Amino acid sequence: MNGKIGYFAALCLALALPLAANAADPGKIYFGFDAGQAHYAGLMDSVGAITALVPSAIATDTSDNDTYYRITGGYQFNPYWAVDIGWVDFGAGDIKGTVTGGTLDAKVKAHGTVVAVTGSYPITAYSNWTIFARLGAINAHKEIEITATGTGGTTSSTTAVNSWKTTYGIGAAWEFHPNWKLRFGFDQYLNIGDHGKTGEDNINVASIGIVYQF
Repeated sequence: MNGKIGYFAALCLALALPLAANAADPGKIYFGFDAGQAHYAGLMDSVGAITALVPSAIATDTSDNDTYYRITGGYQFNPYWAVDIGWVDFGAGDIKGTVTGGTLDAKVKAHGTVVAVTGSYPITAYSNWTIFARLGAINAHKEIEITATGTGGTTSSTTAVNSWKTTYGIGAAWEFHPNWKLRFGFDQYLNIGDHGKTGEDNINVASIGIVYQF
């Protein structure tokens, strides 16, 4: 319920802020799509959460990279400030190992809703380029899916948590058309998950995206 309330409040904020913009400088509504690679830094903390759920589990291999995407809609107040709301998906990290008499396969997944403020600054030597930094919050959903196969057969379980966490990023954008931008970014999402239930990961993302502005 708290996650839904937070999402609704963030959505209302994102929709209401354009109404407060100066009528002489109406700004621009924009939509964007970014894709890249997500890295689950600190995936071993999730291994600790798994061993708490399956005491005989021993991790033997981890894969901490997967495909990332982000869909955003926002409002550019002026050349320097914008606010947006979006949806991000970090794919999954994989953990493989053994249990008593069998094997362990676990997936660590995360996604969420992001609200962020972005500050941009033009690169004077290259009139179509800007650099930017953004700061925001993510209502993150993280879950661990565990499948253990042993002498007694196969058992599965899922543990999930939702929590608001901090995110920040930096990047550069190239306006190759009055309505289109290509952007390159690096973002970090801090302490995604819960240490005791799913483990916590800093998820690092490198991405490239396209932005359409009205």
